[in-house]
Amino acid sequence: MKDMMKTLLPIALLAALTTFGQNPLCDGTRFLEDSFELDSTMNVVYGNSTSIGGINADLQMDIYEPAEDEAELRPLIILAHGGSFIAGSKEDMHSLCRTFARKGYVVATIDYRLFDGPFIPLPDSTILSEVVIKAVSDAKAAVRFFKEDADTDNAYRIDPNLVIVGGISAGAILMGHVAYLDPTDDVEPMILDHIESNGGWDGNSSDNTSYDTQVHGLLNYSGALRSSSYIQVGDAPLLSAHDDMDGVVPYGDGNATILTIPIIGLQGSSLMHEQAQALDIESNLITIENSTGHVSYFGNQEGSDLVLGQSFNFLHNIICGASLGLAAEVETVEINAFPNPASHLFSIEINSNFQSGSLRIFNMLGAKIYEENIRNSEAILQIDCSDFATGVYTVQLISTNQDALGIAKMMIE
Repeated sequence: MKDMMKTLLPIALLAALTTFGQNPLCDGTRFLEDSFELDSTMNVVYGNSTSIGGINADLQMDIYEPAEDEAELRPLIILAHGGSFIAGSKEDMHSLCRTFARKGYVVATIDYRLFDGPFIPLPDSTILSEVVIKAVSDAKAAVRFFKEDADTDNAYRIDPNLVIVGGISAGAILMGHVAYLDPTDDVEPMILDHIESNGGWDGNSSDNTSYDTQVHGLLNYSGALRSSSYIQVGDAPLLSAHDDMDGVVPYGDGNATILTIPIIGLQGSSLMHEQAQALDIESNLITIENSTGHVSYFGNQEGSDLVLGQSFNFLHNIICGASLGLAAEVETVEINAFPNPASHLFSIEINSNFQSGSLRIFNMLGAKIYEENIRNSEAILQIDCSDFATGVYTVQLISTNQDALGIAKMMIE
């Protein structure tokens, strides 16, 4: 499987993104390694809505928290399940919730409105678009639930400025529209009609609309947008994973299908990534090459380790960067790793006036496996990787003062 995987990530990031030590949550361990046992609260009501089929019901979520966690403000991840908007439930995401919560996040998995009308014939693009808009309304209510709690009871101790949304397949489509669809977009009349008839831009799933639904990041696992142009300057960063010949949700420009029947045109992860890059929005794309599967990477250990490892690093970067602020005067340090991929030996070249610090290498799960102190930035460092397992590694350069960073990705084969 390793030769089917390609990652497209920025080689150099702003130094402040993963500076450790200034914020107590960003200690180099939290968000990267399993550090907590878990507490959970099931079936928390966060809103109420009426389905396409006319059924009114409360909306519920399950919430996982790090146990015995003394942090006053924790980042929040809200996840949505897949199922083509006709099936699935919040329980489908329990395993992923536990995975992230063990690393220090508050994590919720939500139920949202699904299509419950007649299935013969299958719902067309107009009906499915309305189903998606109803689901977006529900997910926005979930975001507001936590922001209201942070402002009132503070039962979950979440940081309202660090809310990440994500999902798998239909859940990623849903959360992508939560993150990027807004009144500034060029939206086709059909979609606007559905928005207007379902409570407007805030939706109609809860009445606490004085709280905003802005999010800080998106985990897009095989999702898509109606149009990648919904991503605009200043929007949230994203991490995407997608099979490049996916026949259910398009990797590029194509149709989403139900039971192999084309239903609605969407623009998938590759076009979302291109749009974000063009606007200087941080975007990481993991492509499963030559794969006709749908979310195939979560069907095997190697693919799951790759995607989750990249997810942990991505979230750590955007959480710690947001906590510390992006200081304009902090210098970007660029490092190059070659050959890439490598098998027995690779070299690190530092393209900056970097005097001293440390070079650290992390595996796909965020565990540090190598560290070397360096003093001469002119030298090309050589690393023996013959004992490294096959996979993707993060190479980080950190200054003595912990205030400068270079980052690169290495594939070991």
